[in-house]
Amino acid sequence: MERSGPCQLVSPLSSWRVATFVQFLSDLYEIGHVSLPVLDQGEGPDFASQRAQELISSRDQTLRLSAAGSLPELAMPVALMGARCLYLGCQLFVDRTRPMTALDGCVHEIGKLSPTPSTVYALDLALAFLPDLHAHARQLTEDDELMRLLDQLARLWPFSTVGIPENESAWDRIALWWDDVSLRISYVDRLLARDEGACLRHVPVAEAVKDALGMRVEALAGDSVRTILAT
Repeated sequence: MERSGPCQLVSPLSSWRVATFVQFLSDLYEIGHVSLPVLDQGEGPDFASQRAQELISSRDQTLRLSAAGSLPELAMPVALMGARCLYLGCQLFVDRTRPMTALDGCVHEIGKLSPTPSTVYALDLALAFLPDLHAHARQLTEDDELMRLLDQLARLWPFSTVGIPENESAWDRIALWWDDVSLRISYVDRLLARDEGACLRHVPVAEAVKDALGMRVEALAGDSVRTILAT
């Protein structure tokens, strides 16, 4: 599966109105850049609007055109949940003084989901951008409530968070979707593209990476992947 280029978070401007959730998704999927003014204390966005669902469905259809094999069925409520988590995380990156209650609740809610192929794929429609948010947030501090929540998300959903430093997920967060061919191929591609060696400590993942590389480990694998495969 493809993902947009790095998600660039633009600091707020005083003349901006509050960015809607729909505009956030549109910018994220179409240009990979989002501009996020600080939210006021009024009513929050509609996280399940018809237009938001249409944008997610369009993203899903685009990814299916270039996917290796058949992607899992889209679970729209789960996809909306993942998009809401990313949106809240981005807002808190812009203003870390705000309460973390909404994001904490969203992470907790997502954490109760079983990592089936359909769930993993639906969440990835937004959480594929989580490594970008994590990198931006980590530049400011590595130890605050926002980073704790982002790290928790990363451990729960390793398919979407390849490339986040020191993120070693348990095998049971991978096993339930591992037999899905399209997800497995995409995951291996991400591991190689980002030279991520941590999850290669799981034997099935290492074997899949070796199969993908064939006899060209030295030519195609990065330093981290080569080191883990050699142990």
